[in-house]
Amino acid sequence: MKLAALMGLIFTCIVAQAQNTRLENLHGKTILLFTPHPDDDVFGAGGTIALLNRNQNKVYIVIYTNDDKGSYDPAMSSQRLAEIRKHEEEVSEGLIGTPKENITWLGYDDGMLEYAAQPKLVEEATARNVLLLSFASGSQLLRKY
Repeated sequence: MKLAALMGLIFTCIVAQAQNTRLENLHGKTILLFTPHPDDDVFGAGGTIALLNRNQNKVYIVIYTNDDKGSYDPAMSSQRLAEIRKHEEEVSEGLIGTPKENITWLGYDDGMLEYAAQPKLVEEATARNVLLLSFASGSQLLRKY
């Protein structure tokens, strides 16, 4: 019990110190950003991503879904829409300094992420020692170190 309390206190101190670090002061770090759909990262955090890239950080983007739904074009297939979204994402990230080699696609179809194996997703997120930015539609940007 005492060990758990001590570990909790240590974690709280580390997080508190990290939250006081200003993003514009980060240089030479590895940044890992998770986003549910292509374009959410650029719309929600594009300026921050550009700043981090400009400051010689290594920015990696992990995109959960392929964004294969949402077209009103009856001739548009899910596969073709996913290809278009992938191209748009790579171009937009490239414009703010993230090379397409730093984008990882997990490939879940839209609406299917809730059925993803959670332990696998958690393992991917926690197996690295990096700054973790997570953007969720409708919420603010979260910072964790």
